[in-house]
Amino acid sequence: MTKISEVLLTGCNVSLPTLQLVSKCPTTKVELEEAIKRKDCKSLADIQNCVPPGNFTYHCVINDFENETYEVCAPAIYSQGHYLKFDKHGRRIEELNNINCVPKGCPKRFGSADVLSYVGCSKLHVVKHDGNKCTAYLTRDCNWSVLLIIFVVTCGVLFLLLSLVLGILGRKMKQVNNREERTIPNVTGHELTENAIKKITDDYDKNNLNELL
Repeated sequence: MTKISEVLLTGCNVSLPTLQLVSKCPTTKVELEEAIKRKDCKSLADIQNCVPPGNFTYHCVINDFENETYEVCAPAIYSQGHYLKFDKHGRRIEELNNINCVPKGCPKRFGSADVLSYVGCSKLHVVKHDGNKCTAYLTRDCNWSVLLIIFVVTCGVLFLLLSLVLGILGRKMKQVNNREERTIPNVTGHELTENAIKKITDDYDKNNLNELL
């Protein structure tokens, strides 16, 4: 196989026209054989000058943004147990050094052309939008989205509870204020009878007497 340093430096222009978006990678030997036959990278292997013909092979990897899966004919490299992607700008297969593939069942070292050895590292999590469009993400991105949704929902619930508590406290404070508030009869001029005047005067005298005592 090609040394990874050589591929990183040169890339391969012949790979770009072969790049094709697919829904998933082969997961069985039969599916892989069918994909290799359909893609027919062997017909390009003899005319490309990037690497020896035997190293220009079928691949099924994710893209730069880690949200799509592609089949592509490209020079094979070795991965040190990491996810693989196809870099359109670099025109080559590369490792995603920040994502370890070993926990998903991949060997600590494997060839990029050995598609079945890293099946667990080429699967993407599909998220539906608007019922029609679908976008795929690596599991780590999906987990982040789920956490964001949980955070937003939790904040919404807490806001509703806080509003309910504040509303209840406001009503209770209003009731207390109403009980403590002293009300004076609204007596107009024509309603001010002799008895009413006497009652107001008596109440005033009683209050003054209580203050003196």
